[in-house]
Amino acid sequence: MKKKQIIGGIVGLIVGIIIAVLQPPAGLEPVAMRGMGILICVLVWMIMEVMPEYIILLLFCSLTAITKSLTFEEAFASFSTANWWLLVGAIVIGAAVAHSGLLKRLALYVMKAFPGTYLGQLLGITISGVFISPLIPSGTARIAVAGPIAKEISEEMGLESQSKGATGIFAAVYTGFMCTSHVFLSASFMGYLMLNYMPEGYNDVSWMEWLIWALPWSIVAIGGTTILTYLFYKPKEKISLDKSFIIKRITDLGSWKRGEKITMAILTVSLLLWMTERQHGISAALVSILAVCGIMITRVMNASEFRSKVAWDILVYIGCIYQIGGALSTWGVTTWLGGILGPIIVPFIDRPVLFVIALALIIYLARTIIASWIAVMTIFSVLLVPISIEAGMHPFIPCFVAYCAVNIWLLKFQNVPYISVLGIVGDMVDHNKNCIPYALFFMLMSLIGFIVSVPFWGMLGML
Repeated sequence: MKKKQIIGGIVGLIVGIIIAVLQPPAGLEPVAMRGMGILICVLVWMIMEVMPEYIILLLFCSLTAITKSLTFEEAFASFSTANWWLLVGAIVIGAAVAHSGLLKRLALYVMKAFPGTYLGQLLGITISGVFISPLIPSGTARIAVAGPIAKEISEEMGLESQSKGATGIFAAVYTGFMCTSHVFLSASFMGYLMLNYMPEGYNDVSWMEWLIWALPWSIVAIGGTTILTYLFYKPKEKISLDKSFIIKRITDLGSWKRGEKITMAILTVSLLLWMTERQHGISAALVSILAVCGIMITRVMNASEFRSKVAWDILVYIGCIYQIGGALSTWGVTTWLGGILGPIIVPFIDRPVLFVIALALIIYLARTIIASWIAVMTIFSVLLVPISIEAGMHPFIPCFVAYCAVNIWLLKFQNVPYISVLGIVGDMVDHNKNCIPYALFFMLMSLIGFIVSVPFWGMLGML
C-alpha cells in the first residue's frame, strides 16, 4: 500500500472509533453514533483511496450489521430494490452493445452524417455522444470506443498533437460521451444512485421525466460548452476531413452482424418502453431484466462473457452505497441534521436561484479537496434531501445539482474518468497546456444551466 493509503486507513479508523464511542447529542441514540463512526471511517477511506471503493462499501454494510447498527436485512436491502435491478439490466445491455461492436458502428454513422469541416466533425462527435449515451450507463466505456476514433479524425485532419485544434476535438469527445451522462437516466449508474437518495414517493422518476427535468440544463451546459469550445479552439487555417476516412472505417466493420442486429432491436424496444413507462405501467426494472433475458437467450453474450464483461464490482458498489441514505434515516441522523441546518439552509432554498448557485460553488470547492465523485454527491444529497422536502422543493433539484457539479476537471486529479480519457487519447492533448479553458467553459455553462432551470422547475411545480 502507498503511504497515503496507510495514513488514510489509520486516520479513518481512529476518527471512526472516536465518533462511535462519543456520547450522543440530544436527539440521537448510541446506535446512531456507532453507525456514524463506521460511515465516517469509510468516507475517509474513500477520500484517501485506501482500497477499491466497492470493497470499502461492502465493509460498511457488513460492519453495520455486525455492530447491530442495522439488521442484516436493512444493511443489504438495496440489492432487492427496483433501482438496483434496473441498473443490472442497464449495465448488461451496455456490455452487450460494446461487445457486439454496435457502439462503434453507431458512432461512425452519426459522424458520417456531418460535414468534413472542423465545425462539422466537432458537432458530429458531440452529437454522436448524445445519441449513444442513453444506450450505455458508463461514460468511460463510451469514451474507450470514441476516443481512439476521434484521435484518428484529428490526425486525418492534419491537426498537430497538443494544438488547440486537437484539444477542441478531444473536448467534443468528453462533452458528448461523458458530460451527457447527466442528460439521460440510463447514461450512467450514478443517475440510479441519485434516485436512491430520494425517499419513496419522490424516487419513482421515469426515464422521460428525468430527460424533461434535465432539459434546460442539458441545452445550456452541453450546447454552451460546445459553442465556447469551437470559438476558442478552432484552428486559424481552414482544414477539412476527407469523408472517405469514416466511410472506410464503416466498411471495415463489414455488414451488420447477428449480435448487432439483435442488440439494436432489444435496445430500441427497451428505450421505447422506458420512455413510455407512465403510459403502459411496466416497471423500467422489469424491462431491463427482460432485456437481459433476451440478450442471454439469443446468445449475444454467452455465460463466460456474462461473467467477464459485466461490471459486477460497480453493481456491488452501487448496491452498498444505496444503503447510506437509508441508514442515516434509520438512525435518525437526517432528522437531527435537518433540525440543526434547516434554519441556515431554508432561507437559501426559499431563494432557489441563490440556492443552486451556492450549492454548485460549494461543490466545486469541495471537489478540490475530495477526488471521489460519489463521496461528494452522497454527502450533499443525503444532507439536503430531507431539508429540501420540508421547504417544499422536490429533492431531484439538490441531487441533480450535486450530480452535475461534481463533474469538473479544472485540476486533473479531481476527475478519474477525465484522467482515463487522457490516457485513452495519449499525446493528443496536454491538460495543463490546453484543457483548463475547456474545464472553465463547462463549469460556467453548467452553473448558468442551473440558473436557467430554476424557472422551468418552478413552472413544473417542483419549487
